[in-house]
Amino acid sequence: VPIFTLSEIEKMYEDDYKNAAINVDKTVTKYSFDATVVKMGFFSKVEGSTTNTYFRVDLRVKNIYAVENEFKTATAKLTIGGTSYSPDPQSPFTTGSIKGGQTKENYLLFKGVPSTISGSITIRAGTTNTGPPSNEEFEYVINV
Repeated sequence: VPIFTLSEIEKMYEDDYKNAAINVDKTVTKYSFDATVVKMGFFSKVEGSTTNTYFRVDLRVKNIYAVENEFKTATAKLTIGGTSYSPDPQSPFTTGSIKGGQTKENYLLFKGVPSTISGSITIRAGTTNTGPPSNEEFEYVINV
């Protein structure tokens, strides 16, 4: 029986995700950001002595302005069939400032998403302030 290191297991899970994920490549441009959902799908992650399965959404966000602005992933949501899911605190794409011209790439994780998805998925990748009292939402509707 082969024994794998944690990094080897993580690489296998990452490769599995990349091979099975749905390529989306949809961009929404609002205010100072081009925000793209690159791909999405189920992703396994080792956490302590257990392996958890998440729904993963890969994002690429570019600040198209010259000045730094904040992109808020804390407001992100995944909605499937009327049920909404918030990003797991383990998600590596977190709220933060992005400098002018800079691109940030990472992903959001959503826990508890049913493994059989069909129909329409709505992804709200996040929001940005456009000045009080307004917020711009970056939403995508994807049919699977």
